[in-house]
Amino acid sequence: ARMQMATEGYDLLSRVLELSYFARDQISGIDGLWCYGDDLIGHNGIFAYDPTKLVIGVRGIGQTGYAVSDALRNTYGIDVEFADLRQIICSITIGDDDHTINRLITALRGIAQDKRTVDSDPEVPPPAELPKIAISPRDAYFATSRPVPLAQSVGEISAENIIPYPPGIPLVVPGEIITQELLDYLAYLRHKGSGVVGVEDKSLATLRIVTQ
Repeated sequence: ARMQMATEGYDLLSRVLELSYFARDQISGIDGLWCYGDDLIGHNGIFAYDPTKLVIGVRGIGQTGYAVSDALRNTYGIDVEFADLRQIICSITIGDDDHTINRLITALRGIAQDKRTVDSDPEVPPPAELPKIAISPRDAYFATSRPVPLAQSVGEISAENIIPYPPGIPLVVPGEIITQELLDYLAYLRHKGSGVVGVEDKSLATLRIVTQ
């Protein structure tokens, strides 16, 4: 691999960039999809971006990133790197060529035109504020704790991480107070296809709380 990068790396990556710019242009031309590019530079402190990562916004076609990811996998045999409520990420590598890029573009066109899969559920917004911290994460981690039914965890101090994945950003960390707003958003994410990591009970029938 090192020899290939030393002897062919410039040509290989130059081709990757050509493919990525072509894909970005074609995807952005699909009604309802958006794939960011140079339009980001100079705004909100952004100096540059990785063009090999196609971050594709899908809410304009009335779907979640989870649904588009599932359609790409199940119907077209294409796996994405990442999906969440609003977007998917596809990575272009030296293993790609015109054929694989055109497969992705054709698949996205087909999904965008498939009105049968439009997401009609009302969107649940994320909590407006960060959870309140009752004790430090360290103290919560080493404290005595017990599992309680999910509905009974409201108002209690979490003893574990609750991390929707993707994207892998904690919704609650040990030491923070669990609220109904947090549980409503967590339920919405799970309903839409997000997994959850960091919890002892993967089914989320229970959550582990700090015993006061």
